[in-house]
Amino acid sequence: MSRLTFIFENVRNSKVGVWYAEKSVTDRRVILAIGILCLTSAIYIGGWKPLIEYRETQSSRFDRAQTVVDWTILNRQALLASSRNKSPLSMQKSLLPLVTASAKQMQLKLNRLQPEQDGSVSVTLQSQSFDRALAWIVDLESNQGLLIDRISVDRTVNVGLVNIQLRIQ
Repeated sequence: MSRLTFIFENVRNSKVGVWYAEKSVTDRRVILAIGILCLTSAIYIGGWKPLIEYRETQSSRFDRAQTVVDWTILNRQALLASSRNKSPLSMQKSLLPLVTASAKQMQLKLNRLQPEQDGSVSVTLQSQSFDRALAWIVDLESNQGLLIDRISVDRTVNVGLVNIQLRIQ
């Protein structure tokens, strides 16, 4: 006796098999149709649909990556020229005077100004006016085109004065 025959015999002799055998021919057809519908729905929902969605997601990711690669290939010379012109040292040299001049214009005293290896500049202000410091930070980002990477603001015992640490890129 083959395995398949053994399985069919066990199912036929089980409670479900006996129950199914007691039904009329039309009821058995309806039960069989519902069973097939449930099985195909489970296969579709549990297997086929996730595979299709995954394929579409990966295809979309590939298209976006290919677009970036194509753009990079087209603009390779401009990117290389841009990277040669903006080394971290030249960025630090241009950042330092820009930050100090901007702070001086806003009447802020910079307590510490330290260039970082990645081209950014760490700045510390102590006991400065919150309003002027905030206006200075907004000016750095909106008018000077700089990016505030990290900022920490602490109040002091004097009302309206704050200590600020920030990193500018």
